[in-house]
Amino acid sequence: MRYPKLFFILVFIFVNCKIYAQCSGALGDPIVNVDFGSGVSTFGPPLNNGITNYNYIAGSPNDGSYTLAKTISGLNPGWVQNIVNHTPNDPNGYMMVVNASNSPGIFYQ
Repeated sequence: MRYPKLFFILVFIFVNCKIYAQCSGALGDPIVNVDFGSGVSTFGPPLNNGITNYNYIAGSPNDGSYTLAKTISGLNPGWVQNIVNHTPNDPNGYMMVVNASNSPGIFYQ
């Protein structure tokens, strides 16, 4: 190694420095605020035509499909299972769950 002292100095700096990956505090109001509705059933109704060119399914969406659901628990077993909707003050709110397609397309506009 040509510069061993420099190497050890750099290692020491990286080991002893705090690295922050996320900002703290609010970044301001959201630019877009979308509400996918709420209800008592597990899955919500399909979106209006023109919002997406993906296919709606009331269940686990395949590639190129979407659903509106309260949680992804019980959907595709390969997905993280503990993600739930975070609609403020509405435990019955739906979120859009998209299973991306291998082909380019608009999943929401």
